[in-house]
Amino acid sequence: DDVRVKMTQVQVQLDAEVCRKEKAEQHSDQQYVGLQDQLAESSEQLPETQQAKEELAKQMDNLKVKMAKVQEHLNVELSRKEKAAQESDEQDWSSQDQLAERSKKLAEAEAAKEEVTKERDGLKLKVAELQEQLNLELCRQEKAAQEC
Repeated sequence: DDVRVKMTQVQVQLDAEVCRKEKAEQHSDQQYVGLQDQLAESSEQLPETQQAKEELAKQMDNLKVKMAKVQEHLNVELSRKEKAAQESDEQDWSSQDQLAERSKKLAEAEAAKEEVTKERDGLKLKVAELQEQLNLELCRQEKAAQEC
């Protein structure tokens, strides 16, 4: 009778072990399927990520062109204002009206310079933001590639 009880206990332990192993295999299979799904999803996202990267690069190039144009405009405007101021200096500024006109022109030149400088600074910020987006996108691509 004790032998049967022992055999029954051993059989129960064996059954429990087999059940645990089957569950572990099933869990492992599920993990494998999950990893395959992640790999497929990452592979699908790769072209979209590349396209987004190219789009950001184009935007950065466009902003660089705009910044160059703004800088050129600023240089032309400053040169023109300096030339006007120089010509003004060469003239006889005998009356108060002429002095007031000269001050007004200088103030306008300074205002134009500040406006162009603000626009240039805004473009610099936009370029920095696009660079950050590009860096984040590249980082995501690298992580996705490493996970695969």
